[in-house]
Amino acid sequence: MMLCLAALAIAVGLGGTGTYIRHTVLSQPFLEGQTLMETTARYHVWPWPLKLAILVNLPAFMVADLVSMPLAILSKRLATYLSTTLRLVLVVLLWLKIGKRLETRSSE
Repeated sequence: MMLCLAALAIAVGLGGTGTYIRHTVLSQPFLEGQTLMETTARYHVWPWPLKLAILVNLPAFMVADLVSMPLAILSKRLATYLSTTLRLVLVVLLWLKIGKRLETRSSE
């Protein structure tokens, strides 16, 4: 259980920090009243805290994105919120599974 809570705290801390940095960079003004988010810069700006949070919890991120992908057709904002919430839930489930697996392996 402690592994699960630690992983959740790390995912929220690193993911939140990385998302904040990314948003700060991409919300800067660009040409003709556009922001960098409206250019191809959004594909290139991935701060290290966000990269690390995604890599450590890659299965949770992939499943959450696959589940919320059909909802993105209807509402991109709602799909983003669902994906973020689902990622946090799946991070907990992923690390609970890993923790249980490590406990059974160490008790043998």
